[in-house]
Amino acid sequence: MKKCAKVKLGDVVRFPHHEFAPYRNGWNGWEFRTGIVERLYTSTQGKPCAELIYLYNGKEVKCKRLVCDLFQFDTDWAKRQKREFNIDNEELRFLERHGII
Repeated sequence: MKKCAKVKLGDVVRFPHHEFAPYRNGWNGWEFRTGIVERLYTSTQGKPCAELIYLYNGKEVKCKRLVCDLFQFDTDWAKRQKREFNIDNEELRFLERHGII
């Protein structure tokens, strides 16, 4: 995964959600989620941040993240999973509801 260089409103990004193995190095022990950038702002410390909307336990949830912790999401691969491999999971249905796939 590559980190996002420039984030815009409506971008689909991946972000670290849950650390399942704290003894591993880097992002290796993290579970990532897919979210949509809903709002961009600057924190009180002057760091660029983003408010994301994502699916968690069947509900849409909002969270705030630093822009430096956001990674690129390949929408072409998601479309291919849906079309060619007939994969249908919550994440793809969430993106389909928001008109991305």
